[in-house]
Amino acid sequence: MKNSEILAQFTRGGIYMLGEYRGAKAETVNYRDKVSGKPAKFSSHLHVVESGDETITFQDRVEEGVDTATLKPKFAKGTKIFVRVESVEKVQGFLRATGTMFAVEA
Repeated sequence: MKNSEILAQFTRGGIYMLGEYRGAKAETVNYRDKVSGKPAKFSSHLHVVESGDETITFQDRVEEGVDTATLKPKFAKGTKIFVRVESVEKVQGFLRATGTMFAVEA
């Protein structure tokens, strides 16, 4: 995303963040479905972004049936990124968020 596009996004309003991509990892949580009582699992791809003094983890849901071992990071470590933030929560002192990430072009 070019600087002019980033500026246009800011002028439209919303919550945005500039940061540095630090990496990603896949996570699978096994649980028991409360309605059916059957075992189930939820997989997600966690992306770590640093912005200022904060480290934020962005979570992408992984479709059922996708092998989490095959997931690759969206960007190279150290890439400057622009994030359109959809939700943020602080869990046990850590920031977790969802949003759309774009690489910042020079």
